[in-house]
Amino acid sequence: MENEFHQTSEHPGCAEHTDLRRIRTNPDFWYPVAWSRELRREKAIDVRFAGRHIVVVRPKSGAPYALDGLCPHRQVLLGKGDVHGDAISCIAHGLRYNRDGQCVSSDISAEAQCLHLRTWACREKDGLIFVFMGEQSLADKTPLPDFPRVRDKRYRTRRFGKVVNCHYSFMHENLEGSKNPLVLRSSV
Repeated sequence: MENEFHQTSEHPGCAEHTDLRRIRTNPDFWYPVAWSRELRREKAIDVRFAGRHIVVVRPKSGAPYALDGLCPHRQVLLGKGDVHGDAISCIAHGLRYNRDGQCVSSDISAEAQCLHLRTWACREKDGLIFVFMGEQSLADKTPLPDFPRVRDKRYRTRRFGKVVNCHYSFMHENLEGSKNPLVLRSSV
């Protein structure tokens, strides 16, 4: 079934009317997770995307990188750790990880595979830091999204940083609706 507002799948497992606000995100896409200005040189921040902790690191030199955000040793947030040069260290026991997610602490055996972090493709564009959460081999083939208003000085882009347990489109609808309560009640 298809009309100008709605398209449904012919797949027998899909409901006739799919609410687009209740579907999962496409992991094979670049998602903005932080503003560039939030991440200074030799600093790290913890971000959450789709329920997963990710640490985004800006090393002393070079581009930012992203790793799983919890230290595999004791599940401590790596975003609270220190960045020295190209590596981030866990605040709990000082284990150091490089941009490849490998533990590079001198007292740890190179064979310690359990101390390896998953890496995520990370890029920076127009003052935003993007992470690719899907199949990593697709990251270079998938273009970064373009947000021309972010770089346009005539527009002010604001960040809504509060975590709300709903699909983003509910927030857009509710924010828009709060601007015009008199229009909605004008027939009373």
